[in-house]
Amino acid sequence: MASTRSEAHREPRGSPRSSDRRGNPRKPTIAVFTLRWADGCVLGSGRDLSATGAYLVTSDDLEVQVRFSVGGREVERRARIVRVESVAPGSLGIAIQFEAPLLDGELA
Repeated sequence: MASTRSEAHREPRGSPRSSDRRGNPRKPTIAVFTLRWADGCVLGSGRDLSATGAYLVTSDDLEVQVRFSVGGREVERRARIVRVESVAPGSLGIAIQFEAPLLDGELA
């Protein structure tokens, strides 16, 4: 069963919040993203197994091709998935890291 972020991840006391550890400021935006999986295979080890699912860990890079439209501009970049979390029933949040930083004009 998937848990919410607050249940699954608790910050240790005195540690900086995740938003404070980010290397670059975030800009709120509304954009439509398309992710294409670069390699259809991931090797990992299972830590948990049940009749309805499993939890696995991998050291493989999950490389994707990302295309998004923001401010009327199309941007395409290579990226890798760095985190996946359940944000609501039936919805996943996917954090990606671009291979090369976006230019100021691409951040609209």
